[in-house]
Amino acid sequence: QQQQQQQQTTAAKASGKQPKQKEQIRIFGPGHKRRLSEQWGIEHSYSVPLLGKIAQNGDSGTPFVVSHPDSPQADIYRQLAKSVVEEVAKIKEAKAQGGGRPVVKYDSGKHVLEIFDPKFVVSSISEEKEEA
Repeated sequence: QQQQQQQQTTAAKASGKQPKQKEQIRIFGPGHKRRLSEQWGIEHSYSVPLLGKIAQNGDSGTPFVVSHPDSPQADIYRQLAKSVVEEVAKIKEAKAQGGGRPVVKYDSGKHVLEIFDPKFVVSSISEEKEEA
């Protein structure tokens, strides 16, 4: 892998391009984690690194966290997995007590997004149309 990275760096220099160094791309824009938390009550959200070697490991069938257990990226995936287990446990507990996950439906006739939550009253978000 180091040899492949060196070849890519050499090729980039030869073409006059400088290789990018740890560029962060926020595909959902700044503040998305806060918005998820405020809008949907999502307690845990993670910035997951998009690395070529993660995709390569997935394609080869060897999980990235197995082949690179001490990497910072593997730590993020372990934290994410732990949070998923905790959230599933909360859902199971709520369901056992007569609750459960909210159900979200879109009524295209009314242009309304309805949220049915067993713990709360029905919420709805309507699409306001501009008058012409």
